Amino acid sequence: MFDEYLRMDPAVRFSRSATQARGGCLAGEHTEAILHELGYDDARIADLRARGVIG
Repeated sequence: MFDEYLRMDPAVRFSRSATQARGGCLAGEHTEAILHELGYDDARIADLRARGVIG
């Protein structure tokens, strides 16, 4: 998203299936959703983002 970075492979492999265990989410990917669940409104989240508290 921003640049190349090292990322660990999943810790599991499936030997008899076409299923693939892909990497996890990006850091901060769910920040806004979590803040909404905690009761923050869009204006408060925008303020946090503008002040550099969240990315």
